[in-house]
Amino acid sequence: MARTAVFRCDASPALGGGHVMRCLTLAAGLQAAGWDVAFATNTGAAIVVPKLRSQNITVMDGFLLDDTDIGRFSGAFARPDLVVIDHYRSTPDYERSMAGIAGLCLVFDDFATPSGLAEGSRHCDILVNTNIVASTASYAGRVPRQALVLAGSDYALIRTEIRDSIPGDWSAERARKSPETIMLSFGFTDTGGITAHVAQLLLAGRPDLQIDAIMGPAAQGLDAIGGLAASHPNLRVFIDPPDMGAILAKADIAVGASGQSSYERCCFGLPSIAVVVVDNQLELAHAMAAQGAALMLDRRSDRFDSSLVAAFDHLLADADARVALSKSARRLCDGQGVERIVAAISDRLDSKSA
Repeated sequence: MARTAVFRCDASPALGGGHVMRCLTLAAGLQAAGWDVAFATNTGAAIVVPKLRSQNITVMDGFLLDDTDIGRFSGAFARPDLVVIDHYRSTPDYERSMAGIAGLCLVFDDFATPSGLAEGSRHCDILVNTNIVASTASYAGRVPRQALVLAGSDYALIRTEIRDSIPGDWSAERARKSPETIMLSFGFTDTGGITAHVAQLLLAGRPDLQIDAIMGPAAQGLDAIGGLAASHPNLRVFIDPPDMGAILAKADIAVGASGQSSYERCCFGLPSIAVVVVDNQLELAHAMAAQGAALMLDRRSDRFDSSLVAAFDHLLADADARVALSKSARRLCDGQGVERIVAAISDRLDSKSA
């Protein structure tokens, strides 16, 4: 009989779609290993992330991340082998309740350095933190003693279709060629309509550059980017593209939010400007910049526009800088994180049943 996993995650214009996308990536890895998977989400998650409805996955919505979830969950899903919780508002009490109705509980955590968290701040069997500077030692006393902590970018979740698009003859030296195609990627919901704003800054005086903007179907700035594309033939807009790997493979420089998609860019060794759009992206952006894997900018800075143009012009002009960024980015992520997490889950379940 196939093992079963249920994912508890949400997506909305305010939350974005990153949590659901990350869970879909792990779900695909479990399915490839023979698992059955299901999702328990908030109402409207599938509007933000349509892939929820396009996969071979059972989806139940209307979950609220409160005490009512436990009864609904246990009634809908007969004691799954694994429950995965990926939510910033999750609490130890909630996780403890969910763990009680599943074989294993896996929790995603995005704090780069959890030293400021309270003792016992996560209740799980497996904790995954893909931030570059996260470490197993930093969770001592903050997860149950028997919990397995998988920390660092070795566990970054990269979609199969993206990983499979990495050129077999990849070399950082490809970054030396004169840039022609620029990719913009600011998340499914495009917080604050930043994509159109950045596109307008980069289009100015650069008619020979091709700019590819990636958007979600519920993105805030769809009308603005559509209007901009109508007057700029060198701006293309892709809405939830199925061939994201091909778009990444073609890009020469990326400008995007400093979220989990940063690791996708790293897999391709793509010279990038990582933009902090919301608070929870700040730690990862700092860590990537510190390791020379991206240039970092903060959208909330009063000097963002001028800093972006200056950083972009620098990358366009300096081939050595692009190559250095490419080499450092590629070292951070090899794209095998899903397989490592699936193997850890299977090993932990096997040891429990032995």
